[in-house]
Amino acid sequence: MKCYLISFFLFCYCTCICQVNLYQDVWKGGVKVNGVSSGMTYLGNFTIDLSIPPQATLKKIFLITNSQRNPDSTLLQVNSTPVEINSLNLICSVNHLCPYITPVNIYYKDITSLLLNEDLTNITVSLNSSCPNIINCGFNTVSFIVLYEDANLPEITFSLLIPNLSLIGQESYSLVNLNPVNTSFPVGLSIFMDRSCNYMTDASNVYVNNNFLGAIYGEDIQHLNYMCSGTQGDYIYENQTLTALEDDNIDLAFQHTDALGDISSLLTMNNTDFNLILEHNNLNGSSAYRNIYTMFPLSYISNCSEINVSLSKDTTICEGETVQLVATGGIAYEWLASTSSSSPPTNSGTHVGLNCYDCPNPIFSGNSSQLYTVRIWSSDSCSVVRPIMVKVNPKPTFNSFYSSKTDCGFATGNLSVSSYNAINYNLDNTFSQIDGQFHNLNAGNHSIKITDINNCFNDTLFLIKNTINVNAFLSATPTLGNIPLSVSLQNESVNSTDYTWNINGILQNNPINSVTFDSIGTYSIELIAFAVDSTCSDTAWVTITVNEHLIMNIPNIITSNNDKINDCLGITTNQDVEIKITLLNRWGNKIVEKNQKISSGIYTEIWDGTSQGNKVSDGIYFYTIIWKTINDNGKTDGFITVINN
Repeated sequence: MKCYLISFFLFCYCTCICQVNLYQDVWKGGVKVNGVSSGMTYLGNFTIDLSIPPQATLKKIFLITNSQRNPDSTLLQVNSTPVEINSLNLICSVNHLCPYITPVNIYYKDITSLLLNEDLTNITVSLNSSCPNIINCGFNTVSFIVLYEDANLPEITFSLLIPNLSLIGQESYSLVNLNPVNTSFPVGLSIFMDRSCNYMTDASNVYVNNNFLGAIYGEDIQHLNYMCSGTQGDYIYENQTLTALEDDNIDLAFQHTDALGDISSLLTMNNTDFNLILEHNNLNGSSAYRNIYTMFPLSYISNCSEINVSLSKDTTICEGETVQLVATGGIAYEWLASTSSSSPPTNSGTHVGLNCYDCPNPIFSGNSSQLYTVRIWSSDSCSVVRPIMVKVNPKPTFNSFYSSKTDCGFATGNLSVSSYNAINYNLDNTFSQIDGQFHNLNAGNHSIKITDINNCFNDTLFLIKNTINVNAFLSATPTLGNIPLSVSLQNESVNSTDYTWNINGILQNNPINSVTFDSIGTYSIELIAFAVDSTCSDTAWVTITVNEHLIMNIPNIITSNNDKINDCLGITTNQDVEIKITLLNRWGNKIVEKNQKISSGIYTEIWDGTSQGNKVSDGIYFYTIIWKTINDNGKTDGFITVINN
């Protein structure tokens, strides 16, 4: 595999498929690495010697473990003290070629405080973490990295490298950004491998910088009775000396259960990287025989001096919150998130959740827990690496939500809220209680806030609606007429006690039983009926139309002498009108009957004093006019005198 490097202020950062450098440091003292495995049983009890020199001071103890498939968590027993390992301790998750083993998960935990005052000579470890009814599932390895300080010892450089490539049987790891290696002293490379059985067909061939160093397989002496428990390179490195433990050796060869080698002869002076290839010896065999690698501890001497750095402690926040992470002591910084190898890491993936990745104080705003490593550079070639975990507790969730209406003007509404993980319910930032039942609520918007055991909260708004029983009814008689128009009003509202009257939007005195309109127009009478308060209201309207009286100018005489004065019966009106006129003589005989439309203000001839083309006799004639306007209708009777001379 090729690892692409990008340049930034003369520092090389690995941004693709390289190992996870979980911890790197330079200090005066030493390191001890040891581990055990229960193999395919996931059950086991072990005793490990983690003792340090009597004059030394304990600096750090890391616990590394791994699981297959996806067990939720485990409780390892370390000196009879339960140590919980769960997703918050996950460094990376890698695929395995065998579907009955994948994924392989690698975890870490800082247990320094747990063993700080313990006798490290005989540390007991118990594994009991198989998954019920699921094969190849559980936690089955425990490894310890013990760092100790001694001012009388020379400086040592240590890198804890975690493999994060899919396990297909041909893994090529680019180990980069190491501190410059002084090859005059031993360079201790250790391989911790699991699920390797005691035969050559289940071996892993080891190559460093394309040099074949041998094949490792079988069960270490510490866990010889656990089938396929694999081999680990146990060692001590102090005073510029590499010392092998158990059945490991300090030569260059990796052979059988010897998983430790001094690779200084394969590196050039001040090397900062090398390539490690692990190749399964039987690539044509079953996919289940692909070995599992859990860590590559590397100890060496470099030209770098101890760097005084500080870093925020592991921190816990609630979902939706932010936290600033702080690193000091360097001239440049790189923050990386741990990732799964199921897809190659990218800048956006490895820097997820932070507002910057090359600053000392990034702000975390992710919505899920995340393990980061921060590399702190003291020069263009020397750096240390520290892990930091940001645990994000999820918000409590609303399970069910029910609210009922309130009678308007009263506080009779109810709210029922449930949550699986809330321990406190707060209403309107005022009432707090341990359950979500609230009663006697007023209408309107309310806020509900739930809080869980981690003091994380979730909130929302809800509406208590009114039930309005008021019904407004209004009748008016008449609703149409001519000026002046008197209208009688009848308030027929129910479930109401108070009223407001408006005519065309103008507030009126209460109550109104009748009203007279002296001007033509359209009038809207509004009745607002309510009970208790004005919000509990209902409204009724009636519309009144007021018109002018119809005025018809009708002459009472016509003189058919062609002097153009009263020569015929003509009508003028003040409104558009349709008429039907009937003329009778004094004996009651119909002389004329006709329909006519008359426009307002326009003189309209109706009768010229003839009947069937002949002038009628002088005398008195009687008329009946039935009329209709757009808003009214009626009948007008009268008489007219005809004089022909």
